[in-house]
Amino acid sequence: MNIRKISQNELDNVNLMIMNKVPIKRIAKIVKVSTASIYYHFPNVKKKKFNPVVIQSADEELIGEFIGVFAGDGNFYMDNNWTYKISLYFNKTEKTYANKLKIILLRLFGKLPMQTNTYNKIILKWYSKNIYLLIKKYLDWDDTGRKTHSVRLKKDNYSKEFEIGFLRGSLDSDGYFSDRTIMFASSSKRLIENIKSFLQDVAIPYKYHEYIEKRPNRVNMHHVSIRKPDRLRFIELIHPRERKNIKNAPAEI
Repeated sequence: MNIRKISQNELDNVNLMIMNKVPIKRIAKIVKVSTASIYYHFPNVKKKKFNPVVIQSADEELIGEFIGVFAGDGNFYMDNNWTYKISLYFNKTEKTYANKLKIILLRLFGKLPMQTNTYNKIILKWYSKNIYLLIKKYLDWDDTGRKTHSVRLKKDNYSKEFEIGFLRGSLDSDGYFSDRTIMFASSSKRLIENIKSFLQDVAIPYKYHEYIEKRPNRVNMHHVSIRKPDRLRFIELIHPRERKNIKNAPAEI
């Protein structure tokens, strides 16, 4: 029997694919190992039944929150074997929030994601076509260039519950929320337009500023800030989950 040593990262990926019911032969092809190697490292795989992720909730606010988080911190990849990999990336300082988010999304997906910790990042990931289809129902982005520069919502009209969830997820992913600052930031102008529209819909005043990037090969940044007089109403309505203590957070505009 030809059993080659599999790295820990490969084992993590194999385990995640097994949990999401990816066929063993396809897993072996993706990881470039024999099926015997997989059965060697996961001897109980034949005895278990692994079910794919199924969207468990129609809660518009919860869906909006996930879509907001993915728009800011998410990544999607599909390999040549049509395996769908969805990842959320967080700084190691956001460990508490990442752990909280795992439990929140358990209500939506019915399964906890696999978590990978690197030197300075925390990655939550799923292998799931159903999650991909949920994302593409709401979001679009250009095929060329980075997703973060072009990501945006597909349509203009959403429920108030979805808008509140989306604002919360967007703030917790790519925003600043501290004792002195509430600010959304993105390199995607169209995503910021979505955020501005949602703030108008829930009657929260804001200020908008475009930072013109002078460095080559960089794009402009777009900021939407909430003034201090409107801070309490924003918190009571949106209920941000993460308070980011960032020393160098932008000052209010």
